[in-house]
Amino acid sequence: MAKHQARNFRFKFLLAMLIGILIGGLCSFAYYHFEIVPRKQQEVEKIRQKYEAELVVQRAQAQRYKNAAKKDNSQETAYQKEVSTTEGKTFEQQLENKGFVGSALIIKNGQIILNKGFGYADANQGRKNGPQTLFQIGSIQKGLTAALLMKLVEQGKVKLSDPVGKYLSGIRTGNQVTLRMMLDMRSGFRLSTLQNQVLSDDGIVRWSIENMQYYPQEYSYQPVNFALLAGVIEKVSGKSYNELVQKEIINKIGLYNTGFMPGLLKEPNRAISYTAPVYNSSATP
Repeated sequence: MAKHQARNFRFKFLLAMLIGILIGGLCSFAYYHFEIVPRKQQEVEKIRQKYEAELVVQRAQAQRYKNAAKKDNSQETAYQKEVSTTEGKTFEQQLENKGFVGSALIIKNGQIILNKGFGYADANQGRKNGPQTLFQIGSIQKGLTAALLMKLVEQGKVKLSDPVGKYLSGIRTGNQVTLRMMLDMRSGFRLSTLQNQVLSDDGIVRWSIENMQYYPQEYSYQPVNFALLAGVIEKVSGKSYNELVQKEIINKIGLYNTGFMPGLLKEPNRAISYTAPVYNSSATP
């Protein structure tokens, strides 16, 4: 009798535990499906709307610059007219011989001697590069980041001797690595993996910190340094990186064909990047 009751008790206990696990699993699934997923979708939608709003502003500014440029014949010539001279033809031939892919603008003594595209902007569509083709500027952007940081240094808001941990938390060596070391690529920071999703500016900084590896503090060219410096700039200025670049650099020097992703993805004359074979690296745009 006692054994039968004990088995009965164990059976009921196991049954109750299984039912509890099942209910817990269903609750977790419901919470994830109806709470977590919508929240993530809302965050992605906010990021998309933010970039869309910035794109509208950029295009409006670009249109204003284009309208102003049309009133200036010399500027119109500089950006739209392709001028060929004997010397320009020589440069053109040299670039073609080297398999150059991209757009080249050469000015001598104030006169354009070459303004021409080479190779394909989109090989699949048969669309060739031209003087108006838009390209991603790649690591040239690091120079823009450095310029924004130095402006904050001039204003006395940061010091290059400041440790990065003063502005960003979660960096293991944040108290030893200075902003100057990051500018000089001497931080020892590296990423263990590549970012595979669209994130907000703050999200990129946090993701970088979470996926960072630490090596000896000696020179090593690692882009993560400048992603983190952009985060420092945003934190100190209280403004977005995009807004600062637009206001302090793009607008001030009148770059009416310069902007940010993802706006470039919607431009019909953008170049598609390609990776060339190792034995012919000159073919990489």
